[in-house]
This record gives sequence, structure tokens and C-alpha cells, in this order.
Amino acid sequence: MARLRSLIAGLALFCAAPALAQQPARTIAKGDATITLGGTAQYLFSSDGSLANAITPADGAEVCNPDASVDLWVSDSGVAAANAAGSDRVPANGGCYIWRYQPLGPISVVGATTGKPVTARRW
Repeated sequence: MARLRSLIAGLALFCAAPALAQQPARTIAKGDATITLGGTAQYLFSSDGSLANAITPADGAEVCNPDASVDLWVSDSGVAAANAAGSDRVPANGGCYIWRYQPLGPISVVGATTGKPVTARRW
């Protein structure tokens, strides 16, 4: 009888527990780009690479570097610059930097060589 009471109490707790909240579906948008001028920062998720047209990702972002030889630098707090405060390195050959939170602002990227690819996603 004690086992039955214990089972009933457990079921009562299970039924009374709030349902787990389901995460809303996220929309993922591409922001792939090419370094337009080596050594000059540009903004991702922008129609023309400018700050004026840049979008700040709502919930997070990822920037990856598919180039085999040239590192990239990214920043969500200003203009990206190599080895500078507020900028993070995205290593060559598949390195990625992920914001698992809303970035502080639009994401800028800089690479040393014109024409190098940048793979980016925002959500």
C-alpha cells in the first residue's frame, strides 16, 4: 500500500509540474560576404557593407573563415581590427566565432586580403 501511495504522489507531482516552455522557431539568415578591400573593415548583414545599412542579429550569429591561409577578425562593439581590443580572431581554414547571445551591435569583419570569402549566419 505504501508503494501505491508513493506512486500516486509521484504522478500528482508530475501532473502538477508546469509544461516545459517550447523555444520559438528561429529564422536563420545568411550573411556570406567577400572581403571587398583588404585591411579595411566592413559590416556583415548589410546590403553594402556599411554601418548605416547593417543589421544587429537578434539572438546570435556565427562567422566562419573558409579560406585556407588568411585569418579574419570580427567585432560586435566597433570596427574590427587585427589584434585590437574588442576584436576576435577567426582562424583560417575553417575557424568560427559564435555569438550565443545578441551581439552588442552590428558585426564588422576585416581580413588582410581582398576577395577572401566570409561565411556568416544570424538568428
